[in-house]
Amino acid sequence: MNISAVGFADTTVIVIRNQENIIVSLRPQTNVLNNVAVASRQTNNIDLPPPNYIANEQIIGNALQDFMLFGNIKNSFGADANRNLTAVAWGTRNYGELIPVFAHQEETKGSRYLYEDWVPGLVVNQNDSIIRNRLFMFNYDKIDGNLLLTADMKEFITVDKQQIKLFALKGKDGASYIYSRVPAIASNEFFLQLAAGSKYVLYKLTKTKFVKANYVNTGLTERGNNYDEYVDDYTYYFVNIKTNTAKQFDIKKRSIRESFLLEKPAVDRYFSDHKNEDINESFVKGLVTYINNN
Repeated sequence: MNISAVGFADTTVIVIRNQENIIVSLRPQTNVLNNVAVASRQTNNIDLPPPNYIANEQIIGNALQDFMLFGNIKNSFGADANRNLTAVAWGTRNYGELIPVFAHQEETKGSRYLYEDWVPGLVVNQNDSIIRNRLFMFNYDKIDGNLLLTADMKEFITVDKQQIKLFALKGKDGASYIYSRVPAIASNEFFLQLAAGSKYVLYKLTKTKFVKANYVNTGLTERGNNYDEYVDDYTYYFVNIKTNTAKQFDIKKRSIRESFLLEKPAVDRYFSDHKNEDINESFVKGLVTYINNN
């Protein structure tokens, strides 16, 4: 007898004549989505744009602005988006106990995830189609650099990076983030957009690693931490829009000045006007905004 169930590998059971009770254990299956329903019950109506819908940069910009400012989940594709679409060939589908746990034990500091829960989001794929649906909730894995999607809190999709151009996420605290693929820097990473304008875009790459407790007490000296920790490491980049070139820099006065040699007069004025401020991420965001506006 063959037994099949959504989310589990097909199983063949040999039935013995006159056997009344049969206990069968099904093995969860993780597979690449190819025309497979996103979730079993709650995702029969998925508001995706028509396959041939191509959004221009202005449409994408307006959608992002609306999402970042208001977080509204609304359909901008008219009647075509009301079609019943049950398939999203996006990436690896994960089931059951594989659903991420965002809350950690108290003795663990930090997190591998951007948010402590699933949050609303907006995705623009490589065809410039905008994908946005009130059933879709997201989170971002900072260790693997993967976008995660769920529609029922029971299973989730690890979205294929190659299918994403950019995505925006918004937490319960109202903080919003836009992550983009930036070929001028690297093609296989997502970079957080910190500031943008007509001349330059400022990006941050976050790499997170897990560090286990390493506390040692010799009786004379002690070192290390007595807790596990997720540690974030940041790298910053300027991208020149005109030349489509990127420059990595450190958040230090000398490194910033060397990165903006072509904008020396504006940089000098900004440093002079903000000489009493700490040179940190906010300082650099202000500098890029100033240069873009002058």
